[in-house]
Parts: sequence; C-alpha cells; structure tokens
Amino acid sequence: MFKHYLLAIIATASTAAQANTPEPDYWVSLKNNAVPQSMRSQITPLINGLQTLNPKISVLHVNKSQLEQIQQSLHQRGEHGGYMLHASMQDALATANMAESSNSFDAPTLNQKAQIESLLPQLDATKIIDMIKKQSQQRNRIYSLSTGRQASDALSQNWEDLVKDIPYAAVSQIQHKKFPQRSVQVKFTGSKYPDDIIVLGGHLDSTAGIFHTKRTKAPGADDNASGIASLTDIIRVFAENNIQPERTIVFFGYAAEEGGLLGSRDVAQNYKSKHVLSALQMDMTNYRGSDKDYVFMTDYTDTGMTQFLEKLSDTYLSDLTYGEDKCGYGCSDHASWYKTGVPSAMPAESKMSDMNHHIHSSSDTLDHSDITGTHALNISKLGLTYAIEMGFID
Repeated sequence: MFKHYLLAIIATASTAAQANTPEPDYWVSLKNNAVPQSMRSQITPLINGLQTLNPKISVLHVNKSQLEQIQQSLHQRGEHGGYMLHASMQDALATANMAESSNSFDAPTLNQKAQIESLLPQLDATKIIDMIKKQSQQRNRIYSLSTGRQASDALSQNWEDLVKDIPYAAVSQIQHKKFPQRSVQVKFTGSKYPDDIIVLGGHLDSTAGIFHTKRTKAPGADDNASGIASLTDIIRVFAENNIQPERTIVFFGYAAEEGGLLGSRDVAQNYKSKHVLSALQMDMTNYRGSDKDYVFMTDYTDTGMTQFLEKLSDTYLSDLTYGEDKCGYGCSDHASWYKTGVPSAMPAESKMSDMNHHIHSSSDTLDHSDITGTHALNISKLGLTYAIEMGFID
C-alpha cells in the first residue's frame, strides 16, 4: 500500500500576477524529480488536507512559458513522455492519486493455438522496416503543426489501403479540439460479440525539443514510428487472412502523445461508456537496449493483464525473453486507458535505464535502432497473440 501525502502544487496564480506574467492555464502531473530546478522554489503545500498525492508525483498549475520549461527539462533528461496534461485540477488530482497498478483483468483460457501458430510466421520484419522508413521520412509528425495533420492523413490512408476490401473493417480519424493532428483508428467489428472491445495502440506523433516549425526535423523512427509499424503489420496479417474476430478489435494511432497523452486522453474518454476489456500499448519497439526481447512496465498497468501477456509469451513465444520495469509515471498512452478503469499493459523495447538516447531529437533515425526490424517483430508477435486470444472466445 503506497502512502498518501499532501499535494505539492506550484502556486503561480498569485506570483504570476505580481510578476506581470501570464496566469496559469495548464494542469500538469509529473515525477517529482522531473520538476525543473528553477521551478522547485515555487512549490508550496496546498492547504487542503482532503487532497492527497502519491509522494512520487507532483501536480503543477503552470502557464505556457512554464510548461515549455518543463518540456525542455524533460527533453534534456531524455525522458520518454514525462508528463500528463489535464483538463482540470480535479482530473490532475485523480491521476496523481491513482494506485500504481490494478488487478481487474479477466484472463481468458488459451484456446487459439492452431490459429496463432499459422499466423505468427506471416509477420514480416521487412515490412515493419518499410513502415518505419515511410513514417520517419516525413520531416516531422508534430501534433501542433500542419505536418502533424499530414501524418495522420498518411497513416489513415496506409491503413485504409490494407483493409479497403474487408466489409467488417473500417478506418476513421478522430478529431481533437485543440490541435490539428487527428488520431486514427481501424476497427474490426466482432462477428459474435461486437460490443466487447479489445484495444491495441501506439502514438503517431514525433517530437524534437520544444520549439517547433514545419522545418523541424523530428523523424521519430523509434519513438514512435516503430510502434506504429509493429501495429501495422498485425493489421496487415488480419487483412490478408480475412480474420474477423468474434469480439471487436480496434487499432489506434494516437495523436499528441508527446503533448501529454492528449490524443489518447480524448479517445479513452470517448470510449468510457463502451465495454472495453483491455488495452495494449506499443510505444518504441525497435531498440534493443536491454538483454530482453521486451520489458513489461508494471506501474499504471494491470498486474493480471501483464501476467496474461507473460503467459502468452511462455506459451507461444518461448524462444523470446522478457523482464519487468517501471516508468515511474504514466509514460505512454496506456495510462489514459488505465485512468478510465480499463486493464492496460505496455511491453517496451527495453528497461527505462537502457532506453534509446536518440529519441526526441533529429537523430532518432532507423540507423540508431535495429535496422533489421527483428526487435520490433518480437513485440508484433506478442501483440498478435494477444489480439487473437482476446478476440476469439470459442
């Protein structure tokens, strides 16, 4: 049981007025040690004993300039994501007070051996590499720019080309209010249980520092063209084999993860009234920084779902190795689903301490990860086994 402490909050509302600086407009949650040194002197206890906080997490109320300081600090630290933006103080507090793990996942009995064993060899590292190249050759996929919108249009067209002749599969884009980039989804409607929903996703945006223009070079080959490529190859195998799952499976390319999980926050909220059984995140899949084929993040995830994925690996991918680690915060879009009560999990390419240090820069190119695509293929294999075992009951 983790302890609760009084919320630490940046008290900028009064100091901003005194200093003639803009009023705070953003609620942010992030690891305590990720708060920029220049801002730590502004943190004061909130006089409200009812509001409590995970001692590892701070909630800050900041203006645009201060948000940019946070982003720059995280960029310099090489953090993966690093913070979450919230629509309100209440949402920020709810996030900060979340338990670091849940155990609500209802694991099915494994009964899809024949189908999985016939499909796994069809996943193709070469096609994964082709997709990484296609995305990373775009100058950037920054969510706040027109290039970000172009990236979502390109991904939508790519997925549409894969499923265009399949009557039970449909691609659509999800519009967001505050930025031009859109999230993209491809839905395989279930044949027997269409209201039961299984999710796989990864973010489609890229970043390189905080001061962006259309000319900014942010290839994001590993972060996160690799995750989108791993997802895309699963979609391809589904399409080429005319697989209609019994439950509905939705694949997402989330917008604006680098802006604080903004796209997946909207998506998860939109799906809150639906029966989503689980969500798997693929964020960075093609850099082998550790001695494992994938590493499961155990915070802001569901313990039972992680154990289910480990069982899938032991059963169908026994030649692959895995480990466990912690992000220390909601480091990717799985945290958006976790917030809404959906069992979530994330197999990562490496431990946090061994992650690709080229991310969030112009040097996040394919030659700085696995040029063969074998590492990303491993996570595609795990994702495929998850999709089939969760998508079929009988």
